[in-house]
Amino acid sequence: MKTNTSYPKFVHDRIDNHSILGEVKVYNIGKYPPIISSGCQSNFFSNNAEMNNPTEFGIKMFNTSIEAYAAYQRQSLAAREGLAPPVGLMVRWITKNHKGRTVNRWGYETCIADVSGYAQMYAQIRGCPKMIKAYNDLLKWHTNNSRYVRPKAKKHVTAFFNYLSDYESYDGENDAYSSMSSSVGQGSIRTRLMDISIVGTQYDNLAEVFDMGEEWNERLRLGQTVTEDDDMYMSNDLHRGNLGLWMGNPVVIDFGYHIACPQYRDHDNLTEDKAVA
Repeated sequence: MKTNTSYPKFVHDRIDNHSILGEVKVYNIGKYPPIISSGCQSNFFSNNAEMNNPTEFGIKMFNTSIEAYAAYQRQSLAAREGLAPPVGLMVRWITKNHKGRTVNRWGYETCIADVSGYAQMYAQIRGCPKMIKAYNDLLKWHTNNSRYVRPKAKKHVTAFFNYLSDYESYDGENDAYSSMSSSVGQGSIRTRLMDISIVGTQYDNLAEVFDMGEEWNERLRLGQTVTEDDDMYMSNDLHRGNLGLWMGNPVVIDFGYHIACPQYRDHDNLTEDKAVA
């Protein structure tokens, strides 16, 4: 693999030992740097790290240590099961906000998966046993039919989704061919994620903030943990945009609070979801 001589872009000043977060790389960033990509909660910085390189890390940053630590723990658990890119250490940035005030931002190091359009489509196929079978059956049909020539790799992935849309009433994320649907059963990305317990990890159900009014929920503090009664599973925010390929295997790339927040769960019955896992 080609060496990236410019890595890393950001160099930490020290490593602190935090009583809850563990080892934290501390960076004096100054002005907040340009963002590579962003979502509802986080900003991503490639840090000049190579894709599919387990020794180099991009950096995902959040506004609070609560959000960052919860996502870090969930991705760490998923990575152990081959369902997420590996992670490094927690990160603290000392930086300037838009008003020039010095603030802390929190995040963590993550290896970089392939999130190109092709990779996300292929990850969706690889993330569902039923879809893999349908995909292979279609390729076999093309190969065995003398009137057709088997398309190139990237083209046949797109052709497969066109086939599903035309002939299988495929709606993208909610039917029996989707890795994101609860109906796909054992072996799918969704059911494999749901089998990973997040009990004991950082509690970060930030949807509660919108319902609290003037009252502060003490549980929304660093160090408060998920319990069995919270009914939280890593299954609630799966869509093609949250998938990618790590070393050619399908992985989830977004572990913000939506992935586990009960308020964002779809309409499927969770007990039935667990029964098919």
